[in-house]
Amino acid sequence: MTWPLSIQIALIALAGVSVAGAGPSALAAQNQSSPASMAQPALFAAEVKRSQIFIAEMMAAGVNVPIPKDPGGGYTHEQHKRNYRAIAEAGELYRLSGDQKYAGFVRDMLVAYAD
Repeated sequence: MTWPLSIQIALIALAGVSVAGAGPSALAAQNQSSPASMAQPALFAAEVKRSQIFIAEMMAAGVNVPIPKDPGGGYTHEQHKRNYRAIAEAGELYRLSGDQKYAGFVRDMLVAYAD
């Protein structure tokens, strides 16, 4: 079975694979400081904060994987778009911070889609 590209990207992010092939903890060990603890440009830091807020809201709402029934613009279509965004952004936040809550959220979302 071939997974859709979005799922493949999420699985790679969940695994913590970086360009160098090392997860967040390995990167931290190599660089003596994790990417999250390094000074970040203001626009990047603002985008990370925006992602953290979005993911916190999605996590608080719980996993919601509706049966697709609406055309583009309908509730279920828009929810699947939000889910994709949440999977991608939580994966990136995991890569930046190494925080397991993001990896767990992505795992829960992917398991819900698999069911």
